[in-house]
Amino acid sequence: MRKCPFVALAHFLRDDPRAVTLGVRPTLGDYTAEERRLLRQALRVLFPTVRFAEVLEAGGCRCFPSAMTYRYQRWRPLQWTLGAFLGLPMVRSRVCYGQKAKREIPQLFRLPLRVLGPRVAGDPVFLVDSWAVWDAVAAGFNPVVVSEWVNYRWRHEVWVAGGAVMAWRSVPWDGVADRAEGPWVPGYASRGTAAEISERSLDVCRRANIDEGVLFWGAKDGSGAFFFEGIKRPPLRMEHATGTGGRFSLAFSALIESLEKIESPFIAGSFCQSGS
Repeated sequence: MRKCPFVALAHFLRDDPRAVTLGVRPTLGDYTAEERRLLRQALRVLFPTVRFAEVLEAGGCRCFPSAMTYRYQRWRPLQWTLGAFLGLPMVRSRVCYGQKAKREIPQLFRLPLRVLGPRVAGDPVFLVDSWAVWDAVAAGFNPVVVSEWVNYRWRHEVWVAGGAVMAWRSVPWDGVADRAEGPWVPGYASRGTAAEISERSLDVCRRANIDEGVLFWGAKDGSGAFFFEGIKRPPLRMEHATGTGGRFSLAFSALIESLEKIESPFIAGSFCQSGS
């Protein structure tokens, strides 16, 4: 088996000669002793899946994306708590765990308000315009994120991977709909609000050790203000300075570039070598 500083589990890089791909198996015990040795010695275990990332990191492996990155991508309450801790510009909001916190909402917020289910993938965002609707929505999720209503007109999205801004876009947004459509602009925004948001997104990822994600921000018409709205997984294919390509290969290239700056003696030369 080839010796390689990069070992992937998920199949996204199976055709990339810079990494050895093992595939995802039911448990880590289903990998051979030699394969587990490769995982322990890898400079990075690539795309380990949410199933294995925490166990691998507990065993001393360094993963890309990290276990924490997977958690941020999946869980809204964690994202909003992070935003508050970092002092990001945010609309007034509250993360409600349990019935007591939910009962306090009518005293803390005016209608209309937004209610966000906890899971980024699958849980909707509700525009609540009556307390009867609030009671029904709140009963269906725990925890929930509650935020004041802002008359948004734009959503700015920034894809960060491996410590670099890969692409960004600005699309019309009503503050509720999850689906955003519009062309991505490759690379780093050079000026204006888009540049400020790109720099802020990169700073968030650096401070929170987030390896990859699309950070998105809401903005109103006629205002330079913008507000942090969350993090999500990037789509499968993205535009980049080198063209349109698979997200995973582009993210891997960004990771290698960042590692070359801090670990160049190890990265230099051949990525993979033949051996037993």
